[in-house]
Amino acid sequence: MKTKLLYLFIFFSAFASVVYSQQAKWTIMVYLDGDNNLEGAGIADVNEMEMIGSTSDVNVLVQFDRVPGEDATNGDWTDTRRFRITKDNDQQNISSAVLQNLGEINMGSPQSLIDFVNWSVSNYPAQNYCLVLWDHGGGWKALKGNKSGLKKINVPGLNHVGSISDIVGRGIPDGVKEPNFTNPFSSGFGITKDVCYDDTDGDYLSSDEIGKVLNVLGVRINILGYDACLMAMIENAYEVRNKVDFMVASEETEPGEGWPYNTFLNQLVNNANMSAATLSSVIVSAYQNYYTNYSDKTQTLSALDMSKLSDVIVKIDQLSEELINVKPWTVLGNIYMNIDYFYNRTSLDLFDFADRLSNAAGNANLVTKANNLKQSINEFVISNFTEEGHPGAKGIAIYFPLKSDFNPKYSNNLLNIDFPMDIKWDDFLLSYFNEGENTTIYDPYEPNDEFVQAYGPVNSGFTYKGYIQDKNDFDIYKFTTGSDFNINISLNVPADLDLLLVVKEGDSYYKVDSSYSYGNTNEYISRTNQPAGEYYIIVMPYEVSNSEYELTSDIVGGEGLINLELSYDDGVPDYGLYSTATDFAEGIACLFRLPAAPAKLKGFWFYLYSLDVIPGDGNDGSFWVAGSDYYGSFIPNDYLYYTPGNIGWNYVDLSLYDVTLNSDFFAGMFSDRYNTPAIGWDTTSSNGLNLIYTNLDGYIDWHVSEGTFFIRAVVSVYNNTTGIEETVTLAPGTYSLDNAYPNPFNPSTTISYSIPEEAKVNIEIYDMLGRRVTTLFDGVKTAGKYQTTWNAENCASGIYFYKVSTKNFTQTKKLLLMK
Repeated sequence: MKTKLLYLFIFFSAFASVVYSQQAKWTIMVYLDGDNNLEGAGIADVNEMEMIGSTSDVNVLVQFDRVPGEDATNGDWTDTRRFRITKDNDQQNISSAVLQNLGEINMGSPQSLIDFVNWSVSNYPAQNYCLVLWDHGGGWKALKGNKSGLKKINVPGLNHVGSISDIVGRGIPDGVKEPNFTNPFSSGFGITKDVCYDDTDGDYLSSDEIGKVLNVLGVRINILGYDACLMAMIENAYEVRNKVDFMVASEETEPGEGWPYNTFLNQLVNNANMSAATLSSVIVSAYQNYYTNYSDKTQTLSALDMSKLSDVIVKIDQLSEELINVKPWTVLGNIYMNIDYFYNRTSLDLFDFADRLSNAAGNANLVTKANNLKQSINEFVISNFTEEGHPGAKGIAIYFPLKSDFNPKYSNNLLNIDFPMDIKWDDFLLSYFNEGENTTIYDPYEPNDEFVQAYGPVNSGFTYKGYIQDKNDFDIYKFTTGSDFNINISLNVPADLDLLLVVKEGDSYYKVDSSYSYGNTNEYISRTNQPAGEYYIIVMPYEVSNSEYELTSDIVGGEGLINLELSYDDGVPDYGLYSTATDFAEGIACLFRLPAAPAKLKGFWFYLYSLDVIPGDGNDGSFWVAGSDYYGSFIPNDYLYYTPGNIGWNYVDLSLYDVTLNSDFFAGMFSDRYNTPAIGWDTTSSNGLNLIYTNLDGYIDWHVSEGTFFIRAVVSVYNNTTGIEETVTLAPGTYSLDNAYPNPFNPSTTISYSIPEEAKVNIEIYDMLGRRVTTLFDGVKTAGKYQTTWNAENCASGIYFYKVSTKNFTQTKKLLLMK
């Protein structure tokens, strides 16, 4: 998670621009962050604005930050500049005068946004102000997906293959899921409301920062517009509730073209007396007219009257409380999959949820409260555009994921956002996830009952909330230090639980300290001058409880690095995937979960099944190496092209380039037209983390690969709870356990595993309480890769675990049976 201070130094400077003493009717402020792969779209939008230009009644102001190596047009400048847009007839070149050249500005800094608004208000005062945040948007996710059919930004030369994300709209590639919090490679970045990603500075504006900026400005924003993906969420609106009259945003992803500025600016210039409510609706209407004939029929945009927000919030709170009391879990399970959702099934339309609940609940109080919420939404949303792809979209979304995708940071204040802290919606989600669905408890850090499954690395100062569900449940957390350290561990307990600190030496584990208080007494461990090493914190049962515990560890010292090789494959591919591309229009990629941020990228591994494009053609196997953090290319252009030396694993060393990662990231290979080799590929699923795209008539279509690409990433993670340790690798031919496919499943799923030597293999299925459900195999296997199928026809829906054990290998993974 990104942590930074918000510097609220508000100041005015002397500017070279002309100060207009006459107050205009409107000042439109476009905070245009093109410091990423959307630079070309930003240039196009400025040219759209110049089709209309500013007048004495309407000021159109732009702060535009560009990026090196993307779009070489318009002088190819890469700094940040301010403009008052003037009218011209040239739709290719920006002709408006540069009022200020600011050098490189971090558009992800709150202070940069403060400075831009203050400059605009000071120099171009108006009766009304509209602030547009222009860039990639994430709704509630740090990464978001584009819809198939989003238009590719046509950048000549190498630039448009320098990043996987060069071909997306204002979201992120299809198939990206919320982090799986039982996976130690999952950092939990998946639930932040972010916008304005600045690739040069590696920063972005989070939703809480936007709210704080608006609260300290000396002016009220009449319209806040998000020309970005997925920002029309109740959580976003609530964060800016005190300083905004109207908000315009999309529930769904936006195409790369974004808003049609010339259309609505033309109407505003011709009627500068229009109100904020009218202009908000005009923007939505212009968007609707522009995309009516668009091939992707999933477009959305809505205008929200923020004066009506408080009533919506009250109605959500009342409905949440009633849901907790009535517990209509079966009803929710029946309607959930039919609720209109956006990008993936975490952001759902709030009205559609209430509507389906009111029609199915049966309980009179629930029906009344759901209908009350629908009525308040109808008053809140003053204009709404949607298409047949989203028949249930009514203009405002809310966070309601599948239980398996729920992010506990939503409810534990780690995101610094107000909605889940003030409203009972998160309490409803927790109640539903912990009491519904066969009354299984949702524990975000399970399974971690064995040292090899330990959750980590643990972050100092963070509070981990988990459950001890039975007397065989041991929750284990891991951290590694590179130097001596002091540690204080506290365990707030709902029952009689115990606390243990263990160190690993060789292949053995030794107790360092423990706390075994009687009854519901909190447990504490404090150690000073503890030597460097690999440590485990264990929460153990004396009693069990359906209530959560809270574990916090404060670690001082022990700074260092942990080197990790991230991979999904089992070491030996079944097939090779050959490229059929005739231009720069096809590629494959893996999305890697970053265990902690920031981190350093060391390099990529590619398993080449063949060096030929087509078997037997004799080409050299060259290809373009691509990678992106958030949305922009982070691999230097002079290192994009790679010629491998052999079939098998090939390493692309990037350690000399000092690449910093701040989030989950992509790695992949693109066709070079004629030399691209075949990449190793298995049919086993990686749960949507492998992507492939094709080009048809100038449009990019992302697909989630049902298989696994043999691509790995090597990273060094730094934080104050980890230290130097050997790189963790999964060498070809070692023991491995793949993700089951399909998962979720009904009623059958296939489990794949590999063993490098003859061994006795045991495969068992367990339920959430640790009870063995069935044994799938118990016998001897020779070295090789195997598959076994579990038919759960006679089992109830819920979470299960599959465990593969040999003398030298044990691993457990989670299954979700959904009937």
